[in-house]
Parts: sequence; C-alpha cells; structure tokens
Amino acid sequence: MFEFTWWWAFVLLPLPWLVYKFAKPVPKPAAIHLPRLPDGLGEKQAGSRLRQILMVLFWVSLVVALARPVWYGDPIQIQPEHRDMMLAVDLSGSMAIEDMVTSSGSTTDRLTAVKHVLTDFIQKRKGDRLGLVLFADHGYLQTPLTLDRNTVAQQLDRAVLGLIGEHTAIGEGLGVATKTFIDSKAPQRVIILLSDGANTAGVIDPMEAAKLAKENGVTIYTIGVGADEMYQRTLFGSRKVNPSQDLDERALTQIAKMTGGEYFRARDPQELEKIYQIIDQLEPVSNATQTWRPRDELFRFPLAAALALSVVIVVLRSVMADFTFMHPEWLLAALPLALLLPWVKGKTQKSGLIAPHLTTLLSGSASSASKDKHWPLSVLATGWMLAVLALAGPSWQKNEMPAVNLSGARVLVMDMSRSMYATDIAPNRLTQARFKALDMLPGWKEGSTGWLPMPVTATSSVHSQKMPERSRT
Repeated sequence: MFEFTWWWAFVLLPLPWLVYKFAKPVPKPAAIHLPRLPDGLGEKQAGSRLRQILMVLFWVSLVVALARPVWYGDPIQIQPEHRDMMLAVDLSGSMAIEDMVTSSGSTTDRLTAVKHVLTDFIQKRKGDRLGLVLFADHGYLQTPLTLDRNTVAQQLDRAVLGLIGEHTAIGEGLGVATKTFIDSKAPQRVIILLSDGANTAGVIDPMEAAKLAKENGVTIYTIGVGADEMYQRTLFGSRKVNPSQDLDERALTQIAKMTGGEYFRARDPQELEKIYQIIDQLEPVSNATQTWRPRDELFRFPLAAALALSVVIVVLRSVMADFTFMHPEWLLAALPLALLLPWVKGKTQKSGLIAPHLTTLLSGSASSASKDKHWPLSVLATGWMLAVLALAGPSWQKNEMPAVNLSGARVLVMDMSRSMYATDIAPNRLTQARFKALDMLPGWKEGSTGWLPMPVTATSSVHSQKMPERSRT
C-alpha cells in the first residue's frame, strides 16, 4: 500500500502562486504605451514556457518529497518466541533404493518419499525458523535458519543424489546443524536427523556431535528410513532381501536419548508421515503472533528529481540558453512514469537464500532469470521517455528577445513639412535626415523605438517595430 506520512505538506503546493498573486511586485521603469504592436511581438517564447514548467515540476517534486511517500508491503505475522529447527537429510547413494511402498501399492525411492512427507511437515511449521543441512561424504548447510518456509521447501526439492558424494557422514551433518545454533537465542532448538545407514565418512564421530548438541541445549529426533524386506529379482528368480541391513539403529537411538529426543523407524511413507505428526505433537507450534509490515521510504526519488530539475533550470538559464522545447507541456507526461517505477520496484522485491557452495552453479541461471524478468519494464520506461522527449519537440536555435520585454524606450521625431524638400543640402534635406536616422537605428539595440512624423495629422500614429525591421526602412 502506498501512502504519505506527512500528507499535510501538500497544502504548500499553491504557495508560489499565492506569492506571485498577492505579494507586492518589484517596481519596474515606466514603459511607453503604444497604440498597436506588430503581430507576435508580445508573445511568450517557448524557452520561457519550458522554464516555467520545469520550475513547477521542481516545486511539486520538493513538496512530494516533504510529504514522505512510503510503500508498505503485505502484513507478515511473526512469532515473538519462535523455535529453531534444523532438518538434516541423508543424500547418500542408498537413498536411491526403491523400497518405499505407497498406499496405492506402487514403490518409490527413499529420497522421493522423504521429500514428499518432509515438504508437508515444513509447511505446517508456521512461526518456526527452519534450516536445511544435507550430508553424504560431508555435511553442508543448504539453507540457514529462516522464517521463509517456501525457501526451505524449494531447497529440499532441488536436492539430488550424488551432489555431495555417495557415503554417509552422520557426524558432520549433526555438527553443521549444531553449529548453526551457536548464535541462536531461541528457547527451543531441535534437530530432526533422517538417515538410512551408518556413519561411513566425515571427520566427526556421531557421538561427539551428539555430545556437542547436548551441551548447547539441542534436542535431536532421529528417523531411520528403509523397508525391512523387499523382493529382488535374480537369474534364479526372486529372493527376499533386507535393504536396511546397513541401518545403524543403535547409534541413532543413542544419539536421540543422549539429547532428550526419540528415535523413530519409518518403513514406508505412511509411517514416515505419522512420525512427523508425532514430532508435531512433541514440539507444538506457538500460537502467539505479532504482525509486521515491511516499509520502504520513497522520498529519495522525488528529492532526486527535484535536484536534477534544479540543475536543468540552471543550465538552461546559462549554458544552454539557445536550447528549448517547442511543446514543453508534453514533459508532464513523464510524471506517471516517475510515480510508477517506485511502485513496480516495491512489488517485485523478493528475497531468497542459496547455499554458498551452490552460488557459483546457480548464479548464471539466477542472473539470466532476473534479466529476463526486468527487461520488458526497462524497454517500456526507455520507450516512454523517448516518446515524451520527441513529442516535446527539442530545438537548438537562437530565439531573439522581443524588444517589448526591455525597459528602454525612445521616439524618433522627423519633420515632414515641405521645407524638408529644399535642395540646399544635396540631394535634399529629407533624404539627408533619412540617412542620418538609418545610421542611428543600428545603435539602438535595447528597448522599443517609436517614429513620429511632424507635423502630426489626424491620421498619423506612432509606430514601433522590431530592430531588424527598422534597419531595413
């Protein structure tokens, strides 16, 4: 939602107009009043209109910045007392064994069943900070503790076998998960460890890792995954085998009891789902919530626009005095774009977490996806500004300042009686007076000039012309 914190600042919008309308004007030198001016002499120039529009935009931008525009995001509910929970998932090669029988009778591999059930568990943990650790040959922090459940679920779904080896480093998985809690201030810290084998890799013994977790007040729930029996086809027919013969249930049970947790056995997806329901009851979600709305101060955008406009006004008054727009009113069409871009920026802001060891692999695709997402907006904004500038009609030509805007005024009185035709001065007096007037006119570059023939008749009038036209008379 978009709103202004200090909306009363908009009462200042008419202030310049009020000053112009009611303030005592600066006294000007008396001007000569002429009966008629040539067509277009007193009209305002395009450059003057452009400066007025820029000054209006400058003032509006300042007032909008003073009103403090703020963008408020959607409300976010947070728990004042949350639980920190790390999920440690085995990615060893044995997780590819297809011994998990679903309710429909079909079989699936262990990792797929774990992903399906664990994703539902993640979505139910509203208010808890969740994190994800993957372990095989070594343990890796895939997702740090975060309230963003969707990010954790996405990172779990992207996990593939063989990503970090084929063996099982249970001790390193527990050690990495416990290390995440070192700076945690949560009153409850829980690790859910899921594995289908025994510790066969890594540099940390599982019991040492469990002891470290106990010292840091961490409760560990362990889950052993894998069926007790399955039929395997051979050259001599089918035979019954135990696919979970490598599962070290004794170690998993000891780890759980050492930290005050429990060990569970999951032989199929249904048992695995019940186990997570039991953990939900043992570690219930807190119902106390607080609402927080992210906010983004947008005053910097109109303030930057006002600064840019002030620079343009100064440049137009000095260096670029010859540059103008033929239709400067079209520049007002850029205002909707200036208001739309911050709004779109606030709507498209997103956050996410990527494991450090995958940054190099995902950076290329992430950057290209970001470019693909934002290029239509960039093209639209660029096209909009080019169209506005084209419609405004930029022009680089020198516009002469009309004489009526200057304060100087003079009247040239010339005797037009018959005596001016005397030839005592060759060729005659009138011709010599005319030559003398033409010599003086180029020197009168400022102000307005009038011509009054004498003697004045009922039909004669005072004439005022532009300087280039006077020089040709």
